[in-house]
Amino acid sequence: MTQSAHSLAALVMYSDDPDRLCRFYAAALGVPLARARHGSMPEHYEGLLGGAHLAIWDRRQGHGAAPLIPVYRVLDIAAISEQLLNNGATCLHKRVDLGDGKQVAGFSDPDGRAFRVIQID
Repeated sequence: MTQSAHSLAALVMYSDDPDRLCRFYAAALGVPLARARHGSMPEHYEGLLGGAHLAIWDRRQGHGAAPLIPVYRVLDIAAISEQLLNNGATCLHKRVDLGDGKQVAGFSDPDGRAFRVIQID
């Protein structure tokens, strides 16, 4: 059965100065960001805006990531991962357990743009 993305779940930004970027988005747009740490992930900033998860990470924690990465919510991360690979995606990182019933995996599309999929149980 073909799997589909359920929604755009998050945008992840990578910065050389995450503290400065967090202050900018909080002051300029009122984006509610706070320090967070969960699962095996290092500390970063995150918050919800209109139902979307926003995160700011230190670029050195980005595993070579692009400055902005969309994250798509899926219902079955194993099935969608296989489907992505069968359709020309490249795996950037295998599934990571974030805790709280969340798993995320990273890919690049055929043009080399990074994106992630997340399953939230």
